[in-house]
Amino acid sequence: MKQIVVGVGNPILGDDAVGLEVVRRLKGKINAEIKETMTSGFGLLEEILGYDKAMIVDALVTNDKKEVGKVKKFIIKELDSNSLKTPHALSFLDAIGIAKRSGIKEIPKKIVVVGILVNEIDFKERISEEVKKAIPRAVKVVEGEINGF
Repeated sequence: MKQIVVGVGNPILGDDAVGLEVVRRLKGKINAEIKETMTSGFGLLEEILGYDKAMIVDALVTNDKKEVGKVKKFIIKELDSNSLKTPHALSFLDAIGIAKRSGIKEIPKKIVVVGILVNEIDFKERISEEVKKAIPRAVKVVEGEINGF
């Protein structure tokens, strides 16, 4: 099975970089291709075409400060464009819908989103302590999904 894990984020937008940090910690630990990207929508869709299984690791914005640092896992078929509040996933979900309606066959059969809940995205080059604590948990979630447990 051909698998890919894509970390999404921007290193100068604070907690938005958490997806990038998670995949950096996965390098050499899992049997999947690993990529980092700052793109969303069709650009992100293009990164995963041709794989059997794709995992997207990204920051998900929550308004509930008690939720910050939690790790959530979703399977794309369970989502609609109102399910996630992230600057990346909404247009990505729309891109998947358009690709499916257009008959593109290279879309992975299984797409999983691992989201780390964050409260704010702003200009700074470090991840908050609350969100940093979630990185090891997110790594374990990805490892479990890739390794099938």
